[in-house]
Amino acid sequence: MKCPACDNTMSRVIPKGTRVEVDVCSGGCGGIWFDRNEFKKFDEPHEASAVLLNIKIDPTVVPDESLTRDCPRCENVPMIKRFFSIKKKVKLDECYTCGGIFLDQGELSCIHSLFDTEREKVGDFVHWLTERFD
Repeated sequence: MKCPACDNTMSRVIPKGTRVEVDVCSGGCGGIWFDRNEFKKFDEPHEASAVLLNIKIDPTVVPDESLTRDCPRCENVPMIKRFFSIKKKVKLDECYTCGGIFLDQGELSCIHSLFDTEREKVGDFVHWLTERFD
């Protein structure tokens, strides 16, 4: 599979303690591809995996994050950019056809710094909704 950000060939890794195969752009931009429902297994700090947080990168590869990227699974299907949470700190690329998610290098670490648990993330969203519609 080709990386949607830099066109490097991605490699599959199985993070320690899981049976999940994740595609990483090792030796390229350091991006991570999660197939449908895989991202949910790594989005909280306690689910961190060294293999996903320490991907070897090529410092000369600097992808343009403003470009629309095609899904590496569906090919020629543009992914949608959306914020991970209401804090609007991390924009991820998501394919609405296959449900895959692509994170640029460093975005998983940033996501881990936003919320400690899913409960905290949901609570923040509920608080945001309450303020908007009160």
